[in-house]
Amino acid sequence: PELAAVAVEKLLNYFNIINLITASHFHQTCILYFSTGNNSSKSFSSKKKKTIAVQKLLFKKTLLEIRKTKISFLISGGINKDASFAEKINIAVNEAFLKGFKKIILVGDDTPQLSANQLLKAAQNLENNKLSVGPSTDGGAYLISFGQQHFKG
Repeated sequence: PELAAVAVEKLLNYFNIINLITASHFHQTCILYFSTGNNSSKSFSSKKKKTIAVQKLLFKKTLLEIRKTKISFLISGGINKDASFAEKINIAVNEAFLKGFKKIILVGDDTPQLSANQLLKAAQNLENNKLSVGPSTDGGAYLISFGQQHFKG
């Protein structure tokens, strides 16, 4: 168990801020995985905390689903502690655009329902100039996709 935890921690450190991983036929599309990482606890809207173990599990599951798609992806930890959540997302999205991507599928790190099929559907929607939103039960969204022309950051 400790070796697995060390391996996961090394994986997150390798992807620390943002790294390009793979390419696909959706060559202008990027899945932007906005994660607090697998070594932190996080409050839900109900003020319940995720434990580090739950966070690691969610991180690994989400990363597995993303990899299944073969779509290029970036991981952003939003490490700028002084920035608001919106500013962190803005910075991460702009980084993706600077890397040459034109279409973004944004997902968070507490999305246990996320599947590779949902990501592929969002990518296909972007190819047809359609936006996607995957609403979550807490009033937020587990998936948002948009093109560069739709982003005002």
